[in-house]
Amino acid sequence: MNKTSRRGLAILAGGLSFVGSANAIDLIVNGSFETGTNGWLYFNTYNYSQAYFTGPPVPASEVPGSIWSWEHPSASGAWDNFVKPTNEVDHLQYNLQWANSQTVNLTNALTGSAIDAGLGRYAFSSWLASYGQPHQNPEQPYVVLRFFDTAGTTQISGNIIFDRTVNTLAVSYANNYPTNPPPADLSADHDWVKYLATGTVPTGARKATVYLTRSPNAGKSNTPDTYMDLIKLDVFNVNETTSFDSSSPVPGQNGVSPDASVTMVLKDISTQVNTNTIQYRFDGVLVTPATQKSGNLTTIQYDPPGLMSPLSTHTNRIIWSDNGGTVTTKTNEFTFRVAAYANISLGSPIYLETFDNVAKKALPTN
Repeated sequence: MNKTSRRGLAILAGGLSFVGSANAIDLIVNGSFETGTNGWLYFNTYNYSQAYFTGPPVPASEVPGSIWSWEHPSASGAWDNFVKPTNEVDHLQYNLQWANSQTVNLTNALTGSAIDAGLGRYAFSSWLASYGQPHQNPEQPYVVLRFFDTAGTTQISGNIIFDRTVNTLAVSYANNYPTNPPPADLSADHDWVKYLATGTVPTGARKATVYLTRSPNAGKSNTPDTYMDLIKLDVFNVNETTSFDSSSPVPGQNGVSPDASVTMVLKDISTQVNTNTIQYRFDGVLVTPATQKSGNLTTIQYDPPGLMSPLSTHTNRIIWSDNGGTVTTKTNEFTFRVAAYANISLGSPIYLETFDNVAKKALPTN
């Protein structure tokens, strides 16, 4: 990375093109809503073939997948008794209590010391739309990002808000993608609009929570039709060396097969992963995984013995160092949950026992 590229963030043609983005880690689980409720509390989905929004879909170049999400309370029916407080500040707080949400660990992308040294950068983005066919409902989506301390209880810095009623922080309008910005007043508009906020991860932040809900600045008619897709929180260190690139199962995944193996991928950036330093613990036990390096990627794979128990949660912790002149050691920890299942033993097949008995009777006796 050259000196110029370390200086800051850039938005190009409405897309997410910020400095270091190739090295960034998207911390949001299932931000495209393609894998059920994985990562989120509750939501419903529509397929892009069901165009209840007006205008074109999210551009294919953004890779939106086949579905988008709608109805984003913390649980089914959570909005049924919603009453808007008159005080706007109180309304936001009340709104977020009922909102769908996801909390992520910033330290899965960069160290706490890097954050406190001002080296952490983030790019937070989402595509938002609402119900425009066959008639226009008043609801509009509302997405909030908050940074928190290690305990996740004390908020660090202010709110980053995407309010679909206005074009504040809007960078792309699907109706004119990618050349023209959206109109200033979006309260009666139902097309897809991309919002993007970039900046420095605030000092002291260790966690971030994203809230999905309905705008306090739009009306409500029955169940809020608030559409969202491609929720992303990309975080990186401007002096990045190596990174945790991906895993299977993904962090926080539910419904994992009981015979699944764990695969993790580390990525070389300005330095290389020293494969001799890799330590992997499965449920706190140090194990020896299979390790393979190809190009700038190091793949670590571990197959837990036997079947994992139904509904069991498993912790994966990987530690590695790089080959830099000043060695950097990193840690990534995530969990996943096994699906519910019944392990039924049927015993020996009856036909084998019958065959065995018949064979014994057929043997000559002495």
